[in-house]
Amino acid sequence: MEISYQKIISEVQRYRHFILGNDESLKDYPHSLKDVGKVVIIASSSRSGSSLLYHMLKQLPGIYAPSGETVPFLKINNLLTDMSDSEIIHPLKTDDLTYAHLSRDILQDCLIWNSEPIGLHNICIDEYVRNLALRFAIQWPCIGFDFPEFSCIALRVIEQHFAEYTYFKIEEFYLTLIQELRHAYPGINPYYYDINEFKIRTFFPEMPMLLNPPDSIIIEEPRFILIYPHKHISQIDLKEKTLLIKDPGNSYRMKFIKDLFPAAQIKVIHLTRNPAASINGLIDGWLHRGFYSANLKEYLEQDQSLPPRLRIKGYSDRYEWGQWWWNFDRPPSWEQYIESTLEEVCAFQWSANNNQLMTMSQYGLKMCRVNFEDIIGNVQTRKNVFLKLLEFMQLDSQLITPLNLDNLPLIQSTAKPIGARWKRRESSILDVINGPEIMETSHQLGYHYEKIGEW
Repeated sequence: MEISYQKIISEVQRYRHFILGNDESLKDYPHSLKDVGKVVIIASSSRSGSSLLYHMLKQLPGIYAPSGETVPFLKINNLLTDMSDSEIIHPLKTDDLTYAHLSRDILQDCLIWNSEPIGLHNICIDEYVRNLALRFAIQWPCIGFDFPEFSCIALRVIEQHFAEYTYFKIEEFYLTLIQELRHAYPGINPYYYDINEFKIRTFFPEMPMLLNPPDSIIIEEPRFILIYPHKHISQIDLKEKTLLIKDPGNSYRMKFIKDLFPAAQIKVIHLTRNPAASINGLIDGWLHRGFYSANLKEYLEQDQSLPPRLRIKGYSDRYEWGQWWWNFDRPPSWEQYIESTLEEVCAFQWSANNNQLMTMSQYGLKMCRVNFEDIIGNVQTRKNVFLKLLEFMQLDSQLITPLNLDNLPLIQSTAKPIGARWKRRESSILDVINGPEIMETSHQLGYHYEKIGEW
């Protein structure tokens, strides 16, 4: 039996209201997006390195940030659904109840990174258990969690974890938590989390690694994030610190973003990556077990002007679920690519996003453009680009030292980074990037074809 998308969203909303409080409690909630003073948005096409940059910048003093992307909160507030025709969202009125719910959802999820090792002494256990319960409910929306039962299991695992480790180890904690939760909720699958696969196999040797979507409805896109027990924000933080957010879809909704933060100074970091590497990363993502974003079965069946299913060559003909499941963002006019090749779809996603970002001047927003190639380049190149970003964000240049630019972490990656990985698909990728639109966008971003050997 098919599960109603709206019914699941409503169940998740009720669960969250049970944990956070009902609509009446919003009157006493101390924070609002209307109070946010400064916002920096990392904007890029998908698979252009934004997760890595976000992970590094959110650790800086003077920054607070959501645990991950804000898309799940747009979905649970019915602003973005599998029935939406694109990533664009119409503006909200700041006196609407939906605005109040979205405001609480985003700010409740915001954290200030704790640079010190996390021990039992600097964890607010009840708050962390609550945050885990809220996050698991949007990662596994079709599982009906019982909050008291979830809390009991999580508390026991936290106690066990600190009996074994002096300081908090996020992957080991999550694997043990999932192991214990699976006794009550066997539908939870660790392979959809951003966890080292070798560790997963060690904890779950009998569990197969599947490629299909984790469930029939998705609110948070896999690979699912891991949330840390960090400090939450105060009213002073809203005024004095900078809110950092990232989501590739925000490229299409800057008018919405401006209305979301009516009192804020908003800046945009446009993160670019050469089209060959980005498109190759998108292809890898479409063929990976992560990055599913929307089940379009109902949408396609209701719109008689469209084919009844996806017919993306190299994807829909490869996987059964490829008839319905879209990956990554849906730019305006995405429907024109329902019957294209996977390479063409990914090239479209890259160009549509970057073309949108090159129109930011119409919104009067300050922008800083940096290349992902510089972020993963040699240490001096990394230092130069992060000094540029610190100046743009009006943060002390001395903060570059704790960023540890000698050792970059592996974040939301489908495989270990290697140079020019796109050349495994060189012929098919060159076919799509040689088109006039991709070529023009590439040149405008500083990626010239005469230097393609350096990509």
